[in-house]
Amino acid sequence: MKALYKGEAFSIDEILEMLQRQGLIIEDHSRAEHVLQNVSYTRLKNYLTALMEDRASHKFRPGTTFE
Repeated sequence: MKALYKGEAFSIDEILEMLQRQGLIIEDHSRAEHVLQNVSYTRLKNYLTALMEDRASHKFRPGTTFE
């Protein structure tokens, strides 16, 4: 079967940078890295969606923290 996605996976650092650009406050980077090493981003993003102010632009509500 052919792979549907041919790109490379994002690194944990790239995912955390993206989340910060979207307005998520990450105070403890090492803790956030640990969480993403143990819980996939795909699973985590389902919970993060509820914290977004605008789902279309993927912007978090002001003051939203990873912690």
